[in-house]
Amino acid sequence: MNPFPTVSQIRDVRHLADLFGPATIARLAGVPLRNVFRITGEEYSKAEDRGDVVAMTIWGRTNENARKLALLYACSENHKEPEISIPATRWASDFMPHQIRRQLCKAKEYSSKTRFQALCKDALHQLKQWHHRHGKKGMPYWVLRRQLGIMPREFADLLLELEAQRFIKTERIPTKGRPQETISLLKIEK
Repeated sequence: MNPFPTVSQIRDVRHLADLFGPATIARLAGVPLRNVFRITGEEYSKAEDRGDVVAMTIWGRTNENARKLALLYACSENHKEPEISIPATRWASDFMPHQIRRQLCKAKEYSSKTRFQALCKDALHQLKQWHHRHGKKGMPYWVLRRQLGIMPREFADLLLELEAQRFIKTERIPTKGRPQETISLLKIEK
């Protein structure tokens, strides 16, 4: 039997209390992560001033996440009687900026203010996947429209918007029958 808890076992603080006892969680409440708390307060205020609800949510949970990381470090040092040490708090404090940047990046990528903005992001995501599988070859119109499941007028508006923002280019490729219309990203990210 593995004495170390798995990631699925360390899903929330309530489960940690079951694993290690309430004394561990009580010690966690006094973790001196002052720098993380100060920076969190400043960034939360900036997000609040901008009206950025997603960033406010992420920054609002930073303290809790830093404490969980410090506890995770403590568990990796001594899984039978974890105690949060100064190196654990330093590690958690140093790791938090990376985790926050990653969360903000993902939130920006996947959150939208309007349905149309969400549709644009979904279309760009579909095109990125297409290019990863098929290289620089353009994606046929009908494939993207089928994947998005939208009406022709909305699809035309979507293409106009993405072309205006210079995310995509459309091409007509002559064939023996009807010309094939394709869509390609202007900048293919790896």
